[in-house]
Amino acid sequence: MLTENTKIKRTDLPWQAIEDQTLVLTPENSMAHELNLTASWIWQNIHNEITVQKLLDKFLLEFDIDKTTAKNDIIDLLTKMDGNHLIQIL
Repeated sequence: MLTENTKIKRTDLPWQAIEDQTLVLTPENSMAHELNLTASWIWQNIHNEITVQKLLDKFLLEFDIDKTTAKNDIIDLLTKMDGNHLIQIL
């Protein structure tokens, strides 16, 4: 389970930003992952090792959303990204 103190890092995968979305390829299973605006923002902000809390803090500065909703959304998206091997939990 991810917590605020969990450190994450983006997996080194080929990707491309296309308008408000990001396309990430996972060659080991020949999958293409289409990330929406929020998931794209997360992807582009975890290029270096970062804690979930620091990512949440950055997110709250950019988006007009309450902290509880943002935290739940970010943890949900990170959990999905981890399941698809797009990020590494450190």
